[in-house]
Amino acid sequence: MRPFALLLLAVLLCLPALTEAQPFGYSVDSDGQTTADDLYRVDLATGAVTLIGAVRPTVGPKYQDVEGLAMNAEGQLFGTDDALDALIRIDPQTGLATLVGALGTAGQGPGGNLDYGLAFTCDGRLWLSSDTADTLWQVDPGSGLASAPRDLPAGLTGLAARGNTLYGVALDGNLYRYSVELGIATLVGPLGIPAFDDGGLDFDADGNLWAIAEYTPSDPNLPSRIYRVDIGSGAATFVADTRAGFEGLAITAPSCVGVEDAQSVPGPAAPMLLLMVGLLAGFGMRRVVRA
Repeated sequence: MRPFALLLLAVLLCLPALTEAQPFGYSVDSDGQTTADDLYRVDLATGAVTLIGAVRPTVGPKYQDVEGLAMNAEGQLFGTDDALDALIRIDPQTGLATLVGALGTAGQGPGGNLDYGLAFTCDGRLWLSSDTADTLWQVDPGSGLASAPRDLPAGLTGLAARGNTLYGVALDGNLYRYSVELGIATLVGPLGIPAFDDGGLDFDADGNLWAIAEYTPSDPNLPSRIYRVDIGSGAATFVADTRAGFEGLAITAPSCVGVEDAQSVPGPAAPMLLLMVGLLAGFGMRRVVRA
C-alpha cells in the first residue's frame, strides 16, 4: 500500500475515537458513606474515578457537604460548603481549599440545609441556587457574599451556564432554562429518569450538557449516575454509573465562543481531521489521474 494511502487509513481509523471522545469532570462525594468530601476526577464516559484529595484547608478539618461546583474563565474551581454556608476555592490538583467568604444565606432554607448549585456565566457573574429555598442569588466571587435573591422553580438542584443563560435540573424531574436578564424560568422538558435526591450539572467545551444524579440518602448502595441531557427537549440519556454521593459537577471553564452553535457542531478535532481527509483524498485522486 502506498504511503499516502496508509496515512489516509490511519486518519480514518482514528476519526471516530477523536470525534466521540468524552470529557472528564470534577465532583465531590459530599454524601459519601466512608470518606465524604473528597475531590475526584470523573471519566464521564465510563464513570471511573480518580481520587485527587480531601477538600480541606492547609490546616484544619475537612470542609463539609461540599457541593455546587463551578469553574471560572481562568479555570479556577469553586464550590460551596453547605454546612458553613460559605464559598470556597478548590485546587483541582490537590483538593486543598481556601475559604473565600460567607455567602450570607444562613437561615434562608428549611433546617439550614440549602443544597447549593453554582455556575459562572460568560459575563463573569457567579450564580448560586438552592433546591430547598427555591432561590437564585448572584455571588461576589471575591468575597463570597450572595445578593439580589430571585425566585426559582421548586427544587431546582444543579446549575450550569451556556453563554449567559442558566440551566437547572429540578427534583420534579424536569430541565429548566433561566434568563438572568429577564428573570424568567422556562420549562424545557422532562428528563425521563428515576427520581433522585440531588444533582450536578455542567456543559463541556463542545456545548454538551452533562448531569450527575445522586441517590445515596435514599439508598447508600445506589451509585450516582451520569447522564447526557438534550437542551432542546430535556431528555436525559444514561451514560454510566459512578461513585455514590456525588452531587456537584464541574467540567470546564465557561465556553463563550459560538455558544449558539455549540450543540450542532463537532468538537475542535473533527474539522481538522475532516480537512486532512479531504486533502489526502484529493492527493490520492491526483496520483490516480496522473497514473
